[in-house]
Amino acid sequence: MPKAVIDVNVRYLDQDLREEYLRNLSLSDYLYQEPPTGLPRLIERDYVKPEFFDWAFSKIEEAGFDPKEVDLRYASIDVRLDPIRESGPPLSFPFMINSAFTYNGLNIHGPFVAGHQAGISMVQSLSEVKYARFNLPPHLDGVFTSDHQTSVIAHSVNGIRTAPGVDGLIAALPDRGRDPEMFRKSNIARVLTGGHITDAAYDREPGTIWPGNPLRGVPFKITPEVYGGNAPLYANDFTYYSFFRPELHDELLRDARFLRLIDVIRRMGPSFKANRPNASEGLLFNPQRNMQFITELITRSAK
Repeated sequence: MPKAVIDVNVRYLDQDLREEYLRNLSLSDYLYQEPPTGLPRLIERDYVKPEFFDWAFSKIEEAGFDPKEVDLRYASIDVRLDPIRESGPPLSFPFMINSAFTYNGLNIHGPFVAGHQAGISMVQSLSEVKYARFNLPPHLDGVFTSDHQTSVIAHSVNGIRTAPGVDGLIAALPDRGRDPEMFRKSNIARVLTGGHITDAAYDREPGTIWPGNPLRGVPFKITPEVYGGNAPLYANDFTYYSFFRPELHDELLRDARFLRLIDVIRRMGPSFKANRPNASEGLLFNPQRNMQFITELITRSAK
C-alpha cells in the first residue's frame, strides 16, 4: 500500500488567532498552504470560540475535574500529501482537528477527531468494488484508489499518535448507539484497527491487519457502570479506539475517572450545540461540500 502522507504536524490552536483561522480561502489556495495556518475546511468552528471554552471549562469542573489540570486544547492536524500523479506538486493543508488534554502528566490527544478522513472513506472509483456512498466523476476514475484512501487515513492518524510530545491518542467514532460488534465493520473502524477501507466489501473479518497500515487501535465502549449505572445523554453514542502503548492502555482503561473524563470531552460538541444553539454554528460537514473538496483535492493533485 503506498504511503500517501509525506508528513504530519500537530498545531495547537490559539484562541487569540480566531479571526485568522476563520478567513475564507479558495479551495486551490487552501490546498497549497505553506505552512498551514487556518482551520480544517469541513469541521465545526465552535472549538476556537471563547464562548465554547468558557462553557467547556464549566462542564469539566461540574464533572469533578480541575480545568487547569485538564488543560483542554484543540489542535489542527496539518498534512503534506504526495501528489496522486507524479507530475503534480505535494499538497499542504489543515487536514483535521482534534481535542487534547492532560491527565496525570500525560499529553493525550482525542477523543474528538474530525475532518476530511471521514469524507475520504465515503468516495470510490467506479472501477473498484462497491464499498462507499459516492462515486468519483468518470474522468477521475482510477485516480484516487482505495489503497490511497486507506493510506491517507491511516498515516494521518498515526502521525498524531507518534508526534513529539504526544503520550497517546484516543479516537472516538459516532455509532449512534449501534451494537459495538456491528459498528466494528464500518470502513473507518476497520482502518483504525489495522485494516483496509474495502474490507467490508470483501467480507474480511474486522481486525484484519493490512500490510502498510500502521494503526492497531483497540475498540472499547464507555459502560454505564463507569457512571454508577446512570450514563448521561450522548454517552452511548460513540465507540472509542485506544492507540496507547499496551501497559498504558491497560492502566488507563481500568481507571474509571479517566474514562469519565474522555466521555465528558467527547460529548462537548453535541452538548454545546444542544445547550447553546445561538452560540453554536452547528455542523459544517455535508456530502455536497465533501465531494467538492475531494474532487478538488484529486483534480489539483492529478494535473
